[in-house]
Amino acid sequence: MSPQCFIEKLAPSLLLTILTHLPDLTSLDNFLTASPAAYRLFDSTHAIKVFETVLTSGNTHEYTCALIRIIIPFRSGTLPPHVHSLNDFQEMVTHDTTSHRYDPPEWEHLPLILAPDTPAAVLRGMLATNRKIVRQTACCLDYYLERFKALRPRHPLDKDFHFVSEFQGPERRYVPSWQLKPAENPFPVRDIGPSTWLEQQRVLRAYWRVQLCREVQDAARKGVMHWSVDGMSVIDLCCHVDIGNLLDDNDFDENSYGEPYVYQQGTLLEHELVESVLHYEEKSKEKSMRPTSAPVHLGLAPFNISTISDDDREVLGWHTSITYTFFYRLGGRPGHHIPMGPCSPLQHVEFKPFRDLGFAIWSRERMVAYGFLDPDARSDQDHTYFLAWKSVLGHENMEQVERENQAWDERNVDRLRNRLLSQS
Repeated sequence: MSPQCFIEKLAPSLLLTILTHLPDLTSLDNFLTASPAAYRLFDSTHAIKVFETVLTSGNTHEYTCALIRIIIPFRSGTLPPHVHSLNDFQEMVTHDTTSHRYDPPEWEHLPLILAPDTPAAVLRGMLATNRKIVRQTACCLDYYLERFKALRPRHPLDKDFHFVSEFQGPERRYVPSWQLKPAENPFPVRDIGPSTWLEQQRVLRAYWRVQLCREVQDAARKGVMHWSVDGMSVIDLCCHVDIGNLLDDNDFDENSYGEPYVYQQGTLLEHELVESVLHYEEKSKEKSMRPTSAPVHLGLAPFNISTISDDDREVLGWHTSITYTFFYRLGGRPGHHIPMGPCSPLQHVEFKPFRDLGFAIWSRERMVAYGFLDPDARSDQDHTYFLAWKSVLGHENMEQVERENQAWDERNVDRLRNRLLSQS
């Protein structure tokens, strides 16, 4: 007798126990597909309990859980509670699915829970959507991993080398950091294997964010809400923050190359993740790539969610990204230029060329293994990693950065030289 036959003969209470102990939505979807008895039990009176218990098992990032809960009312033909305008919707999504927080908060309602009258058919539809998104996630990760594994970054031969912009010699000849070309060594890269849980969750929630945008646009077409979303992007709708406010001078730590606060990095990370999956989708259309039809199951969390501290969550990349933290030291503060002293050779560089290599997605462990981040996150070692990022930027992008830096230097150099001469 097959194991499936035994499952079909289990008492409903035992079957319910099994269903509520499944690790993620993919497992639930597979179980309901394989077991008619489980399908009937789910469809009777237990759909909400089973779905919510599995969703919150700890193997799905909390932002993804929130995105799924926000989608469900739209699928049911209603608006989420307390949402009466586009502004309400944006505030709810920002508060519940990103680390950005206004002070005082602009959204004070409790996180959504599943409405008790949510139809089982809607939840089964969410399982089908999850199946599609998991496949897209796997293909997207494969695409970016292939690009990343081909990289061969380089480090300075001299471990004490620093990028410095300075005036040299009696003639006070200006030599900017972006013109320096230190002797280099190839970094011995180490492949850490397939995508990690963290990397999978980053891509998964970006796809759910894109899905939420589509659900809202569909609801608008059906007249579910009275406000328009015409022409609005995924980022406008589903991780909306006033970037101008985020990049205000007061929001930067002057001692760290203009590094914004953690919650801002986390919110901007969500933007970059969305851009990463949209870039992949465009590339997949160009190359006629299709998501795999084979069963796909993402990894499970490598820790017990209930036992990790807030500090551990940050290290694990739960809310922010060590990579993105470093990038702010690499590119510098928007609208600001460091013309003298130790400074990055890639001031004003955009994140896009690195995003196209998957840098928004990768875990700290993978970035360290390829020589792009210091294993101990020491900022005094930045210059080594400045060169590593520069070495994979590409000729065209490097020329653009050099033109930008040269323009900034030309606006500053004469003034600085005159100041030095007046002091000598």
